[in-house]
This record gives sequence, structure tokens and C-alpha cells, in this order.
Amino acid sequence: MGDIADAFDSAFRAYNTDGVPASGAHKPVKSDIRNIGDLIEDEFGYINGAVGDATADDTSAVVASFAASALSGKWLDGQNKTYAVSGNVSLPAGLKLRNAKFKQLTPNSTTRRTLVSAGVNNLSLENVTVDRNGTGAQGSLSDAAGVWISGGSGHHLRGIEVFGDGKGSGIAIHGTSDSSYYDLYAHDIDFDEPGATDDRVQGIWLNGNTNCSFYSPRATRLKGNATGLPDTRYTRGICVAGSVRCTIIDPKVSVVDQGLDASGSAGNVWLTVLGGHIKDCCTFGLKIANSGWGVTVIGTVAMDCGWAGFVVSGPAESGLTYKGEDILFLGCKAYNIGSNGFAGAHIGFRIMQAAFDLDFPKGITFSQCEAHDTQNTPTMQYGFHCEVGPDTTIGKFNTLNECRSFRHLTAASLGFQNFNCLVRGSSTQAVATATPTIVSFQTGNEDIDGCEMHSDSTNPERITIQKRGYYRIHTGVAFAANATGFRRVQIRKGGVNIPGANRSVAALGGTQTSAQAETISFCLPGQYFDVEVEQTSGGSLDISRPDSSFSAFWLGDA
Repeated sequence: MGDIADAFDSAFRAYNTDGVPASGAHKPVKSDIRNIGDLIEDEFGYINGAVGDATADDTSAVVASFAASALSGKWLDGQNKTYAVSGNVSLPAGLKLRNAKFKQLTPNSTTRRTLVSAGVNNLSLENVTVDRNGTGAQGSLSDAAGVWISGGSGHHLRGIEVFGDGKGSGIAIHGTSDSSYYDLYAHDIDFDEPGATDDRVQGIWLNGNTNCSFYSPRATRLKGNATGLPDTRYTRGICVAGSVRCTIIDPKVSVVDQGLDASGSAGNVWLTVLGGHIKDCCTFGLKIANSGWGVTVIGTVAMDCGWAGFVVSGPAESGLTYKGEDILFLGCKAYNIGSNGFAGAHIGFRIMQAAFDLDFPKGITFSQCEAHDTQNTPTMQYGFHCEVGPDTTIGKFNTLNECRSFRHLTAASLGFQNFNCLVRGSSTQAVATATPTIVSFQTGNEDIDGCEMHSDSTNPERITIQKRGYYRIHTGVAFAANATGFRRVQIRKGGVNIPGANRSVAALGGTQTSAQAETISFCLPGQYFDVEVEQTSGGSLDISRPDSSFSAFWLGDA
């Protein structure tokens, strides 16, 4: 056991001689108890030589205490004092720091990082606060932050808070691995640049991390003064780029331009977002843009965002490895999109093209998601909107699964691929007596065709499956009036009759005779169905394709 535990056991032992009841009950001795306090005191260090009044420059004392604590392996306790520092203060490997506040005295640098690490391992920071203390015109988006952790592994940060004006990030975590971050909180950061045309402030910037978890990160009240625009324009709450196998749990973002922005050239691979609330965003709530693959977002809520609650967009530059593919939104909800009055399209869930690779994003699925507008005067135009068509060559589609939209102004959804096809004809087709004939829908009227399952020009008699799964195949064929013989329909798969998927009926006199058939079949992409008909009137007989139909509806995967 450790020294402290051993001292407790000795001072509070049950018997005068430990383990010997006959020696009599032991009464703790006060001096022994006081010695335990000394042992506990020895386990912690303090920032010696510092004033801690948020005014006197404590940089030298802070740097020396950091080095001594890291060398000893003991916790360094700041006693909840505020230490004023000048410039960038490095965090050494193995530092354990808690209960400390820092105020930057010299924020006038584009690379000001008040607490910064570079490639060191095993940092432990708990209950640490940084005041950037800038004017708003200082700093820079890509190089300034209150806390900047770069590289290394085995980090454990909890309760890190950053505020104070200036361009840049509150908290930046770059290139770390196998680390855990709890309760990161960036708030009340303003920039001063009236001519700004792009992002200037980021609350929490997560870039190039691997196998890391971020629990309950928060960002709020990030603002600026770009001329003629809302004061939150060009700020981002939580930014994620180039991350691999990272998880963000219960993020909370409000009063920013873009809430959670997972973008960048490097792409986010296997990123997971679980839960959280994003609200009061000038433009987008949760955005996955430019690149990304295998991203999953579960149970996140976006409220009162200007352009979209959730958006996925394609590449904004050429040559990217990841372009926005295989992304799942499950059980997410968007509320009152467009309520802030910011001009633009107002959509709950949106898939957008960008400047390059116009067939992306692809493989985007919204499952059991809901778009609501609960305002007295609704502003949401679409619940779900997709600008990108299907890629039938590799079977990647943008789909809705059990999604709902409430009180939209224009439509519940537009542009999604639904794996359902219903075709009708617009003319008649002659069928010779006693001659099996395939029905062509060459001049077809495609009532439903969400992913190019039917073509008017190539094999117009077929419905071709694009996504694996079970399908309900149905046909109904209307024959011209004639009272002689029978009428038969047969559904075929791959040119082969499907047993039981047929029907023969006796001809009716004086009116059309209709015959219907239906089957359920498991299908793979590329397999096709067609309809064979036969009649025995004794002469040629037309079928009325406008009164006939042929359909395939997806029921689900295996």
C-alpha cells in the first residue's frame, strides 16, 4: 500500500498491537493523525513565488513550478488563484495541474497560445481556466488559442475553460492520440474585423486527432462585427477536421454562426457524434463539408438555425481522398429552421453539391430523423432536401428511412433516392393471340423512380434493382374488351418465370379485362424484373399501358 494508506491503517488500527485482540482496543493518537496531513501535503505542490492576483506577472514562478511538478510527478494545485502570465507558457510532459486560472498579459500576437504543449505525453489538467484578455483585433484563426495541445498521447483534460476576445480558438487540440477530454468549455470570445469575409473565431478546434473521446464539450457566445451581418457570423462553435476514430459525446453549442463543423481537406474518418444540442446558429447547426467518410451522428438536436439544422456538402476543392460518403444520421431532430430570419434556403436536413465532384456526397442516410416547425408562422421550407442524384454504378444512394417532416412550407422532402419504382405506359401495345409477349414501357410514365430503376431507352421493359434487399413486385395489365379466351400475366426475374407470380382470368365482354400478379423477392443490385402477358382471343389484342402498371417497392434489407 502507499504511504498515506499505511499511515491511516496505523493510526486507526483496531487493536494496540495490530491484529492481536488481546492487546486491547486502540485509541487513535492525535500526533499520528497530524502526521497523515503532512503526508497528504507532500503529495501536492503549489505555484511557489507567485502572487496570484491576476495583475502581477507570475510567468517565471509558473514556469518553474510547472517544471518542478512534472519532474516530481506530483499534482500542482493552483489553489483557484488567477496567475497573470506574459506570452506562451509551455506545458511539460507529465504535468499534473489542477485548480488554476491564468490571465494573458500580452495578447498582441498572431501566435499567442497562453498554455501550450508541443509533442509531449501524459498531460493531466483539471479545473483550469484561461482568460485570453484580448481586444478582439489581436490573434489569428489558425495560430492563436487560450489552450493549445499539440501532439502526444495519454492526455487527460477535464474542466478546461477559456474566454476572452481575439481571433483564433478558445481551445485547440491538434494531432493527439489515445486521449480523453472532458468538459471543454469556450465562451464569450469576440473578434474585431469589420471587413471579415470568412471564419475568425472557433470555440473548440479538434484537428488531426486519433482514437480520442470528447465528453460534453461546450461553446457559446462567439461573436464579431463583420459589416452588415449578424454578430455571430464567421464564428464556429466546435470544429473537427482530419480526425480518425474519434467520438464527441453530448456537445452543447449555442449563439454562434456554425454549431458543430466537421470539415476540412483531410477528412474525418469514423467520427461519431452522440447526442447533444445545437441552437441559435446563424447558418448551420451541424455541418459535414468538403470531406468525410463513415461519419455517424446519433440523437443530436439542432434548433433555431438559419439555413439548415444538419447539412452534408461535397468537395470544395479537387483531389480529395474523402469526399463525403457513407454518412449516417440516426434519430436526429431539427426545429424551427429559418426562425432567425437570416436570408437563404431554410431546410431541416440538407445534402448539397459543392464546386467539385458533383456526384458527391453519396451514401448519405437519414434514418428516423424528424424536422419540425413549431412557430406560429413557419419558416422551414423543406424538411429534407437532396441536390445530388444516385450513383447507380456503385450502388451509393442518398436516402430517407422512416423520416418525418412537420409544418414545412414547400415539401416534406425532395431529391432523395427511395428504391421504389412505379411505371405506367402512355399508349397501347399489340399482343398476338396465344403468343407470350413482354410488356414494354418504352413510352413510359415514371410515376415513381427514385434511383434510375427504369429507362425509357434501354431495356424499357425492365425494372432493375439498385440496392440489395427484399422487394414487393406488382403488376396489373389491362386488356382491350373482348369476351373470348383467357388473359394471363407473369412476373419474371432475370428472364425466368417466378413460380406463383402469375394469374390467369377469363375474358370479360364489353369492358377491359385486368389481370394482376404480385410477389416478394430478395434481390441484389443488377437483377431485373419484367412482365410477360398472353391472351387467347383468336386475334391480335391491345393492352392499354396507361391503365397498366409495373412496380417494385423496397421492403428492407436481409
